[in-house]
Amino acid sequence: MDITPAVDRTDQGEGMICLMFVDDDITTLELMERAVSLLGHETILCASVSEALRMAADRHPDMILADLGLLRDCSGRLFVNQFCESSSIAGIPVVVISAGWTNEDLELVRQNGSCQYLEKPIHLDTLSRLIQSCESN
Repeated sequence: MDITPAVDRTDQGEGMICLMFVDDDITTLELMERAVSLLGHETILCASVSEALRMAADRHPDMILADLGLLRDCSGRLFVNQFCESSSIAGIPVVVISAGWTNEDLELVRQNGSCQYLEKPIHLDTLSRLIQSCESN
């Protein structure tokens, strides 16, 4: 199921950031889309890892936020490894989100130096800071 809104990044306004969200929970994706829209930026929404890998390579978002929990077509842990090692998206910051972190989860994120982590729920001010960090890069 492709719920990715049509986003033509060539027409983005000055300073507009494009965030990709990867989560198997459609409600979470819709909430993230609304929050980013309120902040004046664009989203790419993906409900599966295969879709996210394809869309990231095609659309080159400024940042990827991905749920660590189980996704439809692979575990979040495998996804983090694939994303952080993928040459097609090299240089795109990856933020791993989870409702509950284990020491093993944190170690996985630390091993993948391009990844950061956040705990759910993500508040609007936290999302705003992430966007500001993209704008300053």
